Amino acid sequence: MERGSSSSRRGRWLVLAVAVLWAVTAQAAHPFYEDLLRRGTEDFNRRDYERAARRLRIACFGLLDEPQVLAEGLTRLALAQAGANDRAGFAETFQRLEEVEERFAAYSAGSIAAEMRTAFEAMVLRFLPPARVAASPTFSRLLPRPAEILTQWPPAKRRKELEKRIREEPGDIRWRMALAELELHDGRADAAWIQADAALTLAPGNTYARRLRGRVLAAQGKWAAAAQELLAVGTGDEAEAARALLLSLVRLERWEEAERVLASLPAAVVADATVQRLREAVAARVQP
Repeated sequence: MERGSSSSRRGRWLVLAVAVLWAVTAQAAHPFYEDLLRRGTEDFNRRDYERAARRLRIACFGLLDEPQVLAEGLTRLALAQAGANDRAGFAETFQRLEEVEERFAAYSAGSIAAEMRTAFEAMVLRFLPPARVAASPTFSRLLPRPAEILTQWPPAKRRKELEKRIREEPGDIRWRMALAELELHDGRADAAWIQADAALTLAPGNTYARRLRGRVLAAQGKWAAAAQELLAVGTGDEAEAARALLLSLVRLERWEEAERVLASLPAAVVADATVQRLREAVAARVQP
């Protein structure tokens, strides 16, 4: 699975795409590629995965100006490659889909059928190494969260096991993030920072890693830096991140921002006891 840099891969993708686009007239481009997409889908439904992959691969080259349609085509292509047990092809298509998602959010915001998403994401976990999935800003959510990883081992063995995993798989951010969680739990914020920052260096776009680093900054009392980090990525459904952000804003007496954050939180997070106490502090404009 060794490949060149992201920019060089994108360059080869675009060069090939332009070459194919020039092979047909502009007026005929959309019907041509849409027909290939339809026929490739029909091949897939007949379980002729290799033929489906060939047609869908060409179809995707003609959809660069329609990101959401391209994302759907790439998802179909990846499923066809999975059906043909083409692991290398699946990994390459996954990379293409990530690039489209990075530029246009075309997968997350697209109208891809729920059944197709479920099937594709199951194949992501089956065909790609966990470290590769963990490094993906969009698909890392498919893996267990750091706190869930910790429950795999008895408390007495967690640190030793995580340190061993980090030595054996230094590029897999899951172990570093789980160790950062453990360090935070034990009140060792500086040690947690080392692991959280290393995880984010390995996977700069990983949302969970950024939230974790924001939480560490709050644990260190670096309120402005913590607020900046957590406001940039949001807290999602993570009560821990919401606590850290709200506490940072309260310490900075940025009451209006804290109110906006509270209004945006999911109901389950708002119900958290610590979030409730911070909510009261915001309402009263006082330090808790």
